Amino acid sequence: MNNAIFRYTSATVIAIALLTGNASAAELFKKGPSVFNYNFVELKYIDADGADGLGLVGSADIRPNIALRVDYSKLEERGFDADGLRLGATYYIQSQAYPQADWNFAAGLDRVEDEGGIFLSAGTRYALSDVIELNASLTLATVFDTDLTISVAGFYELSPGLSAFVETDFGDGSAIALGARFYWR
Repeated sequence: MNNAIFRYTSATVIAIALLTGNASAAELFKKGPSVFNYNFVELKYIDADGADGLGLVGSADIRPNIALRVDYSKLEERGFDADGLRLGATYYIQSQAYPQADWNFAAGLDRVEDEGGIFLSAGTRYALSDVIELNASLTLATVFDTDLTISVAGFYELSPGLSAFVETDFGDGSAIALGARFYWR
């Protein structure tokens, strides 16, 4: 195993352990209700290290506590276009210690132009109030090189089924996005 991949995987495992506190593995993966809706489509404007463009994300439950997710982005910088596609699955569960939060774990395939890779992610969705949601995640991706990214997002519910959001990524590169998310059941 590549030394960088081992370090990043170790960091992800440590982060998950810190996030889950004293929860045992059985408690963490016990099926239960979710605080959040994982059936959504979002459209966002992305500004990433001088490149900008649009992103489209779709997520849908396929079983209790499991959702499939597709992310597509098209960014442009000085006439150069880059298309990105991410296909993955998310396992989510309501936190036993913090009932207003969900833990989520995702994995899947990445493709940017002609380069492919995998991703692993661990994070949380937290309901700060009835209309404000905060998200945070740690993602390990292997497209081009191995990168560890921290993502943070805030959502504001404009009306039932529609939220506006801002998100930012910190890692090898940085990005900020503004968008809208549409939910269905």
